[in-house]
Amino acid sequence: MDFLAPYYSALVYNLAFFMSIGFALSYATSSRIPSLKLQQTLSGKATGLMPFAILITLWWGLRPPTYAFGDTGNYALFYKQAATLAKYPIESDYLFNTIMVWFAKAGWSVRWWFLLIEVVYIFCHAKMCEKLFGRQALIAFIAVLSAFQFYSFGVNGIRNGMAVALMLPAIYYTGRRTWMAVIFGLMAIYTHSSAMLIAGALGLTLLVKDTRLYLLGWLLCLGGALVGGTYFETLFLTGGLIDSGHEASYYLNENADMSLFSRTGFRWDFLLYGLVPVLWGFYFIVKQDFKDKTFGRLVNIYITCNAFWLLVNQNWLSNRIAYLSWFLYVFILLYPLFRMQYLRHRQTWIAATIAGNALFTYFMFLIGKLL
Repeated sequence: MDFLAPYYSALVYNLAFFMSIGFALSYATSSRIPSLKLQQTLSGKATGLMPFAILITLWWGLRPPTYAFGDTGNYALFYKQAATLAKYPIESDYLFNTIMVWFAKAGWSVRWWFLLIEVVYIFCHAKMCEKLFGRQALIAFIAVLSAFQFYSFGVNGIRNGMAVALMLPAIYYTGRRTWMAVIFGLMAIYTHSSAMLIAGALGLTLLVKDTRLYLLGWLLCLGGALVGGTYFETLFLTGGLIDSGHEASYYLNENADMSLFSRTGFRWDFLLYGLVPVLWGFYFIVKQDFKDKTFGRLVNIYITCNAFWLLVNQNWLSNRIAYLSWFLYVFILLYPLFRMQYLRHRQTWIAATIAGNALFTYFMFLIGKLL
């Protein structure tokens, strides 16, 4: 089935797009959707979610280990080295690399290693949907599947993707089962050290809960980014805050990923895309007075991580740094819509949000194919 490798992305994006549009149309055209009632939304499990998640996991996890999937080719090479070298050097991201070496030394195919990564990546997102949205979890998961860069971090930036996925249960269990939150947080950090930013933002939410203060901090970081140019990027790079075991040159403009958004300079495109959850949080928390601890935490973590990205937004790995906030994008958009039982025109809100999310991702996919 390796000959299908070049067509994986098209299959994934088309599947996610048409499923999302189908759900959006069902909400927009239905006169009444009883399952949107709060007590029904939060009770029971979503029929079909886990079987669907299993299919996606097997599909992505058992993919051909080739460069058709970006960094999948590099990780396959690392895996081969781990199997053949007498001692594979592990200097960072100890959990990720140690487990990789175990699999390689055991003689298992690299596809089983990729399958384990997808089990973590897919099921952490699926379980988060189930915890937050109950019977609506399948719809929410389809929206997550349709989110911009979700597929990319499942098969390309897989170590980053695995780390942020492990942060989802850490976020959910904070304030519920703290010991589980700590375990998942440590696993995320030792999978990829960039998760320290998310963990730090999560810890900050335990001390500061007022979203207005986060919004003020975000605006200050935006001003600093506009005035400071690449000053903060150089500062953080020198201080090791955006170094994850690679040489400094890896973070400069060598072999830059030119496939997404604008090419150089201040990333206004990233800013506009990432601004939506910030405004969303402001509208529902400040204007609509939606008081929900989980939603407040999601928004505050997003704003903190996105504010850090603002300071280093001209980095060529800008999309990977931005994803440290963007992984919460769909959860933030859908959470108040499913939870605010008496929100006016709620069905229209949900339909427009699901469709808009899918349309944007599909549009970017098509643009990428044309360029």
